Amino acid sequence: MNCPECGGLVILSDRGEDVCTHCGLVIEKHLSTSVRTLAPSYYRLGKPMPLRKSYYSNILNTMKTLEKVCNILGFTREEVINTKDLYLKLVDRFRREELSVSSSKLAATSIYLSSRLNHRIIKISDISYYFRSLGHRVNVNDIVKTSILVKSFSIINLKIDMKFSILKLLFKSIVNSKEIDDNIKHKLYGLILNMIENKDLMRKLQGRSRRVVAATLLYLALKRLEDEYGEKYNISIKRIASLIGVSTSALCKSLKRV
Repeated sequence: MNCPECGGLVILSDRGEDVCTHCGLVIEKHLSTSVRTLAPSYYRLGKPMPLRKSYYSNILNTMKTLEKVCNILGFTREEVINTKDLYLKLVDRFRREELSVSSSKLAATSIYLSSRLNHRIIKISDISYYFRSLGHRVNVNDIVKTSILVKSFSIINLKIDMKFSILKLLFKSIVNSKEIDDNIKHKLYGLILNMIENKDLMRKLQGRSRRVVAATLLYLALKRLEDEYGEKYNISIKRIASLIGVSTSALCKSLKRV
């Protein structure tokens, strides 16, 4: 249920009222377990009870921290909004399930899951580091455990399009590379598009991380261009591994499989 005034997430408070977690608007009072009476008019929370004030102020403060971390990690404005919405959904669901997980851990988990949904490659350790630097006790294990719980609730679909994620990573790496000539970048990306549809090749790369697969495809595409045009681009395996962000040994092991 969304707030009719600001569109924020509405949850059931401990006083039996439907309250917007964004603007504090009280939308509906629950007078009993079986009777639901709409309030004659919307009204804002004037002077809430201390516990209630503490609960909602904690959510709002955590959302500010969440936004700061998202901005540090380079999230777009739309991604920040979606991450906030996901966080509020988790707050509501965990409260209804009576699971005791701190708001900061839920916020950190929301950022991690949102990054996966947006095909961003962000380390859990980085998210944990930024939360700790802002005074929140969130470690890597907290985010992992909470993510597993979220997955069990089926709140969001965490199935990620592997091909899309690899192509996005490769496109960014190729465009930003100074070692690859501009006149071959579009040819290189075109080759990679064909290679990623090669079922036999992708089957050989099963079990490898997205970054390792991306580095492997980039190396193979460069080699194919060299064979077709008879030119040497002088980009070593070590440089390709560094460009994509994988170890040289991992790339060499992957190349042996193909």
